[in-house]
Amino acid sequence: MEKGELEDIFKKRSHLVILGAGATIAALPNGDRFGKKSSVMNDFLSNLGLSSILDGVELKTTSTNIEDIYSELYERSDEKAIQVREELEKQVYNYFSSLRIPEEPTIYDLLLLSLTEKDCIVSFNWDDILIQAFQRAKKITSNLPRLAFLHGNVGAGYCKECGEYGARRNRCHSCGSYFIPAPLLYPVREKDYHTHKFIFNQWEVLRYFIASAAVVTVFGYSAPKTDTAAIEIFKDNFLKFGENVRQLDRIEIIEAPNKTHEEIYESWGDFIGMTHGHINIHHSFFDSLLAEFPRRTMEGYTHRYISGYWGSSAIKFESSDNSFTDIGKKIAPLLEDEEKDILEIYPDNYSKNSIDNGY
Repeated sequence: MEKGELEDIFKKRSHLVILGAGATIAALPNGDRFGKKSSVMNDFLSNLGLSSILDGVELKTTSTNIEDIYSELYERSDEKAIQVREELEKQVYNYFSSLRIPEEPTIYDLLLLSLTEKDCIVSFNWDDILIQAFQRAKKITSNLPRLAFLHGNVGAGYCKECGEYGARRNRCHSCGSYFIPAPLLYPVREKDYHTHKFIFNQWEVLRYFIASAAVVTVFGYSAPKTDTAAIEIFKDNFLKFGENVRQLDRIEIIEAPNKTHEEIYESWGDFIGMTHGHINIHHSFFDSLLAEFPRRTMEGYTHRYISGYWGSSAIKFESSDNSFTDIGKKIAPLLEDEEKDILEIYPDNYSKNSIDNGY
């Protein structure tokens, strides 16, 4: 295969982003519009002010991890444990339903605008901050990535008959019925990703994109070893077309600075090996391909890692991007090019002529 043919193939491949709780925390560093916080699994109840739910029930586990707590309640058959579990489910649903995206742009707004319809974002998070950001991003462009919610989402709904899904308040495009609320998959140790139609279909989206994406960015998700079902799905589909296919592919990890490289490699070592060690570890969204080459992540990736381009992008997202007006102006040249089916990066020394002529 000629180098030019290889470059063309990679530019057309997709970019998959996997979100965990750390991504919502990064998107809401000061909490939501009213200061309410999200949380990782450890100290989940205390971080959200929900510890009192456990009053009156004696737990064997001493863990503060919500999966350990919920799993014990789920496995018990005594009336008190059942009552506490049901109240926990109710309060968790109500808490995440109450979160409201800040008025100013968040990392989720930039994340959505950094990708296009050939890409996908899958989330393990229950909160619907990503969905709220999606509604805002649509005011700038309709060319946005596909979304999927692997553990359900308080803002998602689906049609039981047709299988379509979207924002909970919407109707099914096929039959016109109002969506019903998507379920939340609560954190039992043995998770079932097959029985419920909505959850199964969300994982089908992941299966497709993790098999075909050239770049997988993992943002704030630690791939817990207890979730063996998820890890097996990741592995099986990552190598669906054979290990040789992934030789030029790449994994990006965006994690908080307190995560060591050893911890990250422990979680993702198998996948790193499958890409022959092609990994970038970042402690900020703004250091990733998503921010450096917004809307052109695969074009930027191809130029840098296949064509040998040493420069960067003249259009990039930065932590100072705190106005939707300015963000819209920044990516306007890219959106205009998309209308003309011109999908190239703007190099750091660009002139408009160099883009039109192909540098």
